[in-house]
Amino acid sequence: MANSVFATARRCVYVVLFALAAVELGIAANLTNLFLSTHHDFFIYSLVPSSYTILVILGLLAKSRPAIDLVLILIADILWLALGAYSQDVLGSVQCDALGGQTIRTSMGGTYSSQSYCYQMKAIEAVAWAEFGLFLITFFVILAVSLTVAARGQDVWAMDIDDLEWFGAYGGAGYAPPGGAYQYGQYGNYPQYYANGGGGTLAQGNYYGQPVVVQQPGRNILVQQGPNGPNVQELPASGGVAMGTTSSRSRR
Repeated sequence: MANSVFATARRCVYVVLFALAAVELGIAANLTNLFLSTHHDFFIYSLVPSSYTILVILGLLAKSRPAIDLVLILIADILWLALGAYSQDVLGSVQCDALGGQTIRTSMGGTYSSQSYCYQMKAIEAVAWAEFGLFLITFFVILAVSLTVAARGQDVWAMDIDDLEWFGAYGGAGYAPPGGAYQYGQYGNYPQYYANGGGGTLAQGNYYGQPVVVQQPGRNILVQQGPNGPNVQELPASGGVAMGTTSSRSRR
């Protein structure tokens, strides 16, 4: 379901994360070029989360599975958290407005506006915390959706992530249950057998963990309690249903 609500929302969030990472990478690369000799550890590390995010998102948008998304997102979230804390430690409580007219020396021996430097450092910090928050939310949303699908009996960790659907969307128009789309009179992989004395074919199986007996057109389902448990038979509709028995489309 490549055009599902979940797949569309995931792509949109990843595009936003990609754009923010590109902005941060540009600012960090500029400051690294100007001030590598000062705070060189910070400027080198500031290139890591953005570069990682850009490469990872390009890969995830091409093809991925829920488990791969979760692992790579968690790593990105940790990297952005570290950058946010690191930049806050480097800047401290400096107010950029108070630096008007002041300059700072660059690695190339020139001067650069202290206020502009401060604003760009603040931008790196802001982007780092924004990326951390978005990645954290995305991680928990994908985890919750994956666990919801897994609870319905699907092997979610082997699925393409674009085949996941949003909360509550299963069972709606266009949804095909596990084993293929249901058609009346066709029972997918459910085992079939002839009931004793029934003269017809019954389809039994397990649908979302519930035992099911499907009634065919023009037939009645006869359920009787026998010594070894319920006895299910299929009778012609003209034969009626004996007293003391139950006709039903399903039994549990």
